[in-house]
Amino acid sequence: MAVAPRPGGKRTALVIARTAVAPRPGGKRTVPCLRRQAHRAMPAVALPPTAPPTLTYREETPPRRVRGAAITSGRRSSGDGVAGRRSSVESQPRGKHPDAQLQGPRRNLSPDVEAVVRRGTLVAQTPDGSCLFNSFAYCEQQDAGWLFGAATPASIRRQCAEWLQEHGNYVHNGLRIAKWIEHECGQQLSVKDYALQMQRCRGRVCWGGALEILAYSRLRSVNVAVWIPTDGRPKHFTLTSRFEVTGALTTVNLCRSQRMHYDVVELVGEPVTGGQERERRSAAAARKKEEEAQSQRLQVDAFMRSCCLVYAAP
Repeated sequence: MAVAPRPGGKRTALVIARTAVAPRPGGKRTVPCLRRQAHRAMPAVALPPTAPPTLTYREETPPRRVRGAAITSGRRSSGDGVAGRRSSVESQPRGKHPDAQLQGPRRNLSPDVEAVVRRGTLVAQTPDGSCLFNSFAYCEQQDAGWLFGAATPASIRRQCAEWLQEHGNYVHNGLRIAKWIEHECGQQLSVKDYALQMQRCRGRVCWGGALEILAYSRLRSVNVAVWIPTDGRPKHFTLTSRFEVTGALTTVNLCRSQRMHYDVVELVGEPVTGGQERERRSAAAARKKEEEAQSQRLQVDAFMRSCCLVYAAP
């Protein structure tokens, strides 16, 4: 088969040998494809380099919140139902009511207390959804000086719910009880609905928490201290919160564990403040470090003696 002449003027011929290959399953014999071989013989052509594509990002900054103004929703719908452009910060006057003011970071229901460590014995209560009220009933039954009558967990639950319903405007730690209910539940819930759900023991409201501790402290005129187990120290508890009233008759000590479970803790010994606890921990860490260093020195000395004995052997 003749092809076009080269630049030098000589004609070339491309000879294709008829090569027999293994037959296909159907029994036909095949011949190498001319077009495929010619394509493989073509030289590779280098393409000019191209610059990588540039990506641009649009920076979106959130609208700046002005004190005393409310941020509206991202898109506003006009009267014909067509979504309009994004609205800016619209100044809306706020009332003088405490709930209408801008709130800062979330606060705890009980004020911060100094970390105190005490030794004690845990009295476990049944985890039946009323562990907090079981703990209150146990303390009332153990203390003969209380003149509250034979209170049961159900009666204590009902009394706490009634107190919360009657004192929705009671201000504690800067906020009203109605606002604390929204903080604790994470949703809009009226004081009446919260009290009814607490009495009927429905849903998550069935579990007693800080609000019920506050109500019980005011009902019985007692201080309530909440402790948690101390890490790395069995039978030791660290104080986390404390609900106090003026002229308290006694103090009820509770242990909170597993996030929402309450038990009774009977404390023994003298309290250890946070500064004393830090000193104790630092002294224990220094003592442990010195023991580890002494152990390493003994190991090095033993190794050196063994080496000397090996070299001294004939």
